[in-house]
Order: sequence, then structure tokens, then C-alpha cells
Amino acid sequence: MHYCDLSDLGYKGNMFTWFNNQEDRNHIKARLDRFLATSNWINCFPFYDVSCLNRYTSDHRPLLINFSSTITNNRPLNHYPKRFEQISLKEDQCHKIVKNIWSSDSIVPGLKIGNTLNSLYSWGRDRFGNVPKWIKELQDQLSDLYPRSENNGVMNQISILEKDLDDMLECEELWWSQRAKAMWLKDGDKITKN
Repeated sequence: MHYCDLSDLGYKGNMFTWFNNQEDRNHIKARLDRFLATSNWINCFPFYDVSCLNRYTSDHRPLLINFSSTITNNRPLNHYPKRFEQISLKEDQCHKIVKNIWSSDSIVPGLKIGNTLNSLYSWGRDRFGNVPKWIKELQDQLSDLYPRSENNGVMNQISILEKDLDDMLECEELWWSQRAKAMWLKDGDKITKN
């Protein structure tokens, strides 16, 4: 590192980037991953911080380098249109809402579409409106558990939370793919035939 003029950029938070996923005395954690930079790079980009992100389904924690300590959001408050969310299809309740409205004889057929959209929108906002918040909460819970992963039973809790986080991240991916109108993006990054 010295010969190549490389310096470790350090870290913020938990220093350990690797865990062996064992408990008790067999538990090992180490700082294996790090950002390195030359002195010229550090002079060009003096304002940065490095932090370890949460790991799940892996034994390594990814590193994030952030070049701005303040993030401003000047987006105006807009009225967003009601739309059907693809993530709703993952839930049985979505199908029940549609079935109940369309099987009702008390609603005029011409109003059923609007009533269905309004009902699905209200239900979906309550069910999926907090996905980013739930992702953050799950990540925070995992952050609290990772340092204690050598204790009995903690690895099982971590495994359950990681599965929940996977589900929430899949919901978020569906949400973003619908917003991006990425018709080619179906079921993640799987290659499909036309």
C-alpha cells in the first residue's frame, strides 16, 4: 500500500465487514473490506465518509462511500395520481377486494372500475405505503443484532429478519419498476424470451 501511495479511507460505525455466521466461541468477525485511495484522489475529493451497510444473505457487509454529508430535497409537494400497484397482486386481499366489488349487485357496473381503484388505492396505501420505513426498521434491527451474532439464537433471528427484508426489497423493486415504466424488467433480472 505504501509503495503504491494508497491510504485506507477509514470507516464510520461498526468496523467489521465479515462474519463467519457461527455462534458462541466459533464466531469470528474481521475487517476484511476497505476503500483505498491515492493522495491525489484524496486531494481531489476531500469530503467523504465510508460506512458499512447491513449485510444479509452474505457474510460480507458492503461498503458505501458518500461524497456529501448533507442531502437537500427541494422537491415540491405534488398531488400524485391514484394508480393500481403491481405489488398489490402479491397479496390475497387484493383479489378479495376486486371480487367483492365486482360481485356486488348494489353498484352500477359503470362505477365498479372507479370503486375498485379507490378501494385498492386506499388498501394499498395502508399495506405498502410504508415499505421504505419498514425496510429502514428491518435494517436497523439487523444492525443491532449483527454485533451480537455470536450469542445463542441470534443467528435464527437474523435469518428471519433477512427473509422479511428480502420480501420488502422485492416489493420496493416492483414499485420502482412500475414507476420507471420498465416493461423489460420482469421478475428481477431474469432473462426472458419474447
